[in-house]
Amino acid sequence: MIEDDETKQKYIGSTILSLVKRMSHHARPNNTSMAKIILKRDNYSIKVLERMQINNTRFLREKEQYYLDKYKDDTVNVRRAIPKPREWENPIYFR
Repeated sequence: MIEDDETKQKYIGSTILSLVKRMSHHARPNNTSMAKIILKRDNYSIKVLERMQINNTRFLREKEQYYLDKYKDDTVNVRRAIPKPREWENPIYFR
């Protein structure tokens, strides 16, 4: 989780990359992640909410969604980590 130290806004994300690599992705100019809202203020903390061994990314996304729901009133995230059940029918999720 990336948390703005002043506003307490949060960005929730998950990764199988190292934290350094994942943060470098957030810093790219073409990155559309909402984390940029917090990162551009340059006054943030990074908190690891949970470390786990995973066998599939679906479980990772479900855990990310758990934290999105838990902190829903304070996050800048605009997308769900996993789609709602009916959204699974949309071919965009099968790319």
